[in-house]
Amino acid sequence: MSTLTPSIDLSHLPHAARGRLFGRERLPGQLDALWLDPATRVVGLIGPAGIGKSTVLGHWVSRIVTRAASEGVRIFGWRFGSPDGRSDQPDTIERFLDAIEAWLSIEPCEGSALTRATRIANALSGQVTLLALDGVESLYGAISGTVDNHGDRVLECLLSTFRGPGLCVVGSRLELGGLRVDVGYRSIQLAPLSAGVGARLLCELGVRGLTERLESAADMLGGHPLSIELCGRYLATFEEGDVRRLDRVALNLADADEKSRVERIVAGVEARLEPAAMQVLRIACLDNRLAIDRDAFWYAVETLRQPPVVGLTDAIDGLGRRGVRAARRSLVNSGLLAPAEHGVVSVHALIRALVSRRFESAHPASWREAHRRLAADEIEQSRQAPGGRERGALIRAIRYLCIAGEAPEALAVYLDVFGDDHPVSDEQGALSLSLEALLPFFDADNRARCELDDAQQAKVYAKLGFRLQALGRLDEAVEPMERSAKGRIALEDWHGAANSAGNLSSLLLTLGQTGRAEKWGHRAVACADKGADGRQRVSKRAILVEALHRRGKLDEAHAVFVEAERIQREWQADHPILGSIMGYRVGALLLHLGEVGEVERRARADRVWSEEQGFLLAVALDDLLLGHCERRRGCLEAAAMHFDASVEQLVRCGRIDHQPRGLIARAALRRETGDWEEAAADLRRAEELARLGGMKIYRHDIAVERLWLRAARAEPLETEAIDRLRTAMKETGYACRFGDLTELQAECC
Repeated sequence: MSTLTPSIDLSHLPHAARGRLFGRERLPGQLDALWLDPATRVVGLIGPAGIGKSTVLGHWVSRIVTRAASEGVRIFGWRFGSPDGRSDQPDTIERFLDAIEAWLSIEPCEGSALTRATRIANALSGQVTLLALDGVESLYGAISGTVDNHGDRVLECLLSTFRGPGLCVVGSRLELGGLRVDVGYRSIQLAPLSAGVGARLLCELGVRGLTERLESAADMLGGHPLSIELCGRYLATFEEGDVRRLDRVALNLADADEKSRVERIVAGVEARLEPAAMQVLRIACLDNRLAIDRDAFWYAVETLRQPPVVGLTDAIDGLGRRGVRAARRSLVNSGLLAPAEHGVVSVHALIRALVSRRFESAHPASWREAHRRLAADEIEQSRQAPGGRERGALIRAIRYLCIAGEAPEALAVYLDVFGDDHPVSDEQGALSLSLEALLPFFDADNRARCELDDAQQAKVYAKLGFRLQALGRLDEAVEPMERSAKGRIALEDWHGAANSAGNLSSLLLTLGQTGRAEKWGHRAVACADKGADGRQRVSKRAILVEALHRRGKLDEAHAVFVEAERIQREWQADHPILGSIMGYRVGALLLHLGEVGEVERRARADRVWSEEQGFLLAVALDDLLLGHCERRRGCLEAAAMHFDASVEQLVRCGRIDHQPRGLIARAALRRETGDWEEAAADLRRAEELARLGGMKIYRHDIAVERLWLRAARAEPLETEAIDRLRTAMKETGYACRFGDLTELQAECC
């Protein structure tokens, strides 16, 4: 479906209305009613692959389009990548956000994808809008699939914030777990077709036979529309439309689930295809982009038959474009390719996965060679692009190389694009793209590919963990970080081991696992000392300082801080104080100990240096410390200025794991100045970020601040609530806020 007007963009929702609406005739009317219901903002069309979600969505969107201009309705459609691991959209959620921002004509928003999603949802308000989003299940899955930069959470954030007027209709194999009834969410489960409706569909496809036989066939196919469509087209194309020959496509269809049934049918259809058609299908199934992008398809055909690849292009080597087009038409007739506009075709995700798997099994060497060639082409295209580093092409090349079994070569491409250090560019979406480029290095069990040696595996685990943490996916980051730390310790790579152990300690602390955080903090220090790197020895002690501080071990934390500063003076005499995140960690301890003047002196000095170096995160954390100092001295206006600057900079950094720090601090100040609604808003935003990332420590801080806000409003405090919070803090070992609870307990009395 193409773009119709500036306010209607369906160009990213391919072939949505091409199927038959058999057995679903009432659903468009049901969607019409929900469209008019102001209490409903999100509708989920839920069902397994091939059940007809895209067909229903496309037909209904077409109905709205016919009256959109006269009613002033904006419509935006999007098809997310498929969850079969073979999508051509490695940066799905970022591309979605980019496209919808361009459609809304709003300037791209710096910061995290969650921040952008909230801003987009706000921009959608004020005019009647229809969002039609298909294939949402691709955002829900394991790291090794097509799950993107926590795309499920980003989309749920957008849908939860969307206030209308209008509606968002979502097609998904999985229920949207993060949405609740109180945000206006309704779920419609698509059931299998009845035997009578299935028989009618078979007749429409050209299948002949007694009604009882047709109904029996539809029932044997489980009422599954895709299965019925494939079988009907097979019978009409190869078996003269005789329903009695159904067993020739596949046996025992009645005892199979949807996926197994389609796999058996596809195998039966493949067996009847001409070799040229079979190979054209295999090319289209290598990557969905090769099906829907005609230029990419023809380019791949030429690349893959010079010289021919056995089982993939040897049968079409002598065919011109006319012959290849004829083969594609036969695939459309057989139902394996779905027609769309302007000669474009597409492949159902389930069919693409099955055909690719069968080709890989039958011709493993050809499978690898095809992806090697595609990777080489993508790298060459990247070199020809302005600047010679077109990231989309290089990310595809990384994926192709990993599929070809050449993960070490892919890692070299990755390091060339994103660098060998953890930090990536402040460019919008850089962290997300870097994460997506890492996903092909992991198998279905989230383990690094076996082609990588131990050091390379430790490297990709470390990079994966760091990027997940930076994007706020803390709970997912623990396993790769721990694997990286243990792997590097085993290799006696003390520099890398110190980094991985330190990052893991910091991560575990934020998750509320303070005991494990302290343990890994000590291991990080030990590794750094063996590596004899001054910066490592200092930074890992700063991490240990924070872990000990949070656990209430103030004397021990202070002793580690003193040792860290001694090493810092020896290592970097021109900058003798701890700065950046190290400075924040020790600054928080010193504030707890009442050394406000010392914290201010350090933060101001480090802020000047960090600004000169362009370290945005360091500047943000220095502003945060300065805000705390000004608040302690009663200079609330100056404190507000620093906290506002810190929150803004933390958002710009895209570091979701640090953003709650600024929001909680600003909420406390706003509570003191009587700006209670804004304080509550900051706490809600911090809670959302902390909940999405599993940041239990921040949630404790938020709970404490909410109790203080109730006290400021003269609302009653419950002793039981304080006791529950104390118990929760004891379970996580978070002892440094017990003083607040004691004061709050006194307020109750």
